[in-house]
Amino acid sequence: MAEAAKRQAAAELRNISKRFGGTAALDHVSLSLDRGEILGLIGENGAGKSTLMNIMSGALQPDTGTVVLNGREYSRLTPALAQRLGIQIVHQELSLLPEMTVAENMFLGKELRRGTGIIRRQACCQEAQKLLAQFGIDIRADRKVAELSAAQKQLVEICKSLIGPLEVLILDEPTSSLTEHEMGCLRRILPELKKQGTGIVFISHKLDEIQELCDSIAVLRDGNMVRREPIEQVTVEDMVNYMVGRDIHDAYTASRFEGKRELILEIRDLRSRQYGEVTVNNLNLKVYAGEIVGVFGLIGSGRTEMIKAIHGLRAMQEGSVLVSGRRIGKLSPKRMIAEGVAWVTEDRRHEGVCLSMSIKNNIGMPIYGQISKWGIINGRKLKGMAESYMEQLAIKASGDQAWVETLSGGNQQKVVLAKWLASKPRLLILDEPTRGIDVGSKSEIHQLIRDLRDQGMAVLVISSEMPELFSLSDRILVMKNGEITGEISKEPGEAVSEERIMKLATLGA
Repeated sequence: MAEAAKRQAAAELRNISKRFGGTAALDHVSLSLDRGEILGLIGENGAGKSTLMNIMSGALQPDTGTVVLNGREYSRLTPALAQRLGIQIVHQELSLLPEMTVAENMFLGKELRRGTGIIRRQACCQEAQKLLAQFGIDIRADRKVAELSAAQKQLVEICKSLIGPLEVLILDEPTSSLTEHEMGCLRRILPELKKQGTGIVFISHKLDEIQELCDSIAVLRDGNMVRREPIEQVTVEDMVNYMVGRDIHDAYTASRFEGKRELILEIRDLRSRQYGEVTVNNLNLKVYAGEIVGVFGLIGSGRTEMIKAIHGLRAMQEGSVLVSGRRIGKLSPKRMIAEGVAWVTEDRRHEGVCLSMSIKNNIGMPIYGQISKWGIINGRKLKGMAESYMEQLAIKASGDQAWVETLSGGNQQKVVLAKWLASKPRLLILDEPTRGIDVGSKSEIHQLIRDLRDQGMAVLVISSEMPELFSLSDRILVMKNGEITGEISKEPGEAVSEERIMKLATLGA
């Protein structure tokens, strides 16, 4: 009986098409999801994955096609109707309210009430705590969301979707900010939901996770469904090939820069302490022209805090920052930009781009002063520059006037890069440059970073992904508790020990 239930469809999409202006996001896509099935939905950024799932969850309306739930066809769903029918979606960008508690967020819109009026806050808190405990999640339900780490927030977002009727759960990049500890919680949640007959769509660019967690895969490419296979019949290499339709080469190559190895950034004896954040202590670092320096560390190692300190965004008690041999007195983002230091932050949607502005105006933001006369922006220069970077970085969009919010995550990241490259920096700092980006776009961005290094730019890359640092870095610095615990140099063809890096990251020098 259980096997028969598993073979029943939890949801079905039939001939779904969707256009945004002149761009076809989906072209007659059909997909069936069985009860108790974990389906890995993969494809490059812009392939149509999020669009398809937004249609299933009622956030978008299809131009053609229907969604079938419990044997009934729907040509137009709303988010409220989809939730009532048991479709829950966890988006890549979190939607929690920071000043509310974990329990209040989890029961938002689904509050337990006394009669039709008063919210039973204590009961909500107790039920939320039970659900967290069930999956071994060590978070207090009465704690404010603002106090949680990014990984903990991600788990709360997932648990929030488990309250109420649940027939289909859509997880869009659920592991992008999870540590190995939180991944253990997710590995407990998914089998339990599968046992209950919930159909799960798991969207991820981490293909090893797809292989580990999913029963089958569906592959979208340029808005078309190109493959549907049981997971045991495909390898990671097969998945890459299905997604991109071309070979991906992303191995480490040594710098080909032949100019002067000028010291661009030097940090001396930096000590930065700020309440509630990791203390950066006794930190020394150098980055030269024509090299990529990678920085690895676990959550709480102080990587991003170091960058904030050198930009004047947190207190610095001791030490000095030098750019091209000159000590910078009053540190601030404006001063660092003027000195030729560009910082691509980890949070591209809130700190990297203006979503409700065009690609052209996002790219032009750091250089408006350079292309203006008497306060009037030279529109022809701005358009030419935007089009040039769109071509150079292969940004997929209907044109330079397209709003950034309409782009996929990978193309948004390329807009952030284009914006800072337009300022002609001497040092480019990249914090998690490819988080949530597909394997094809990741390879393109990696090659761009190498090309910038070979042209003489100094590059500092912060990443939680060891393979990314192995592929890019000429040197890798490892951090723990706000200090650099070791440095590893790279040579072409030389294997770098992951074990050695993890020892430096967990045990110290």
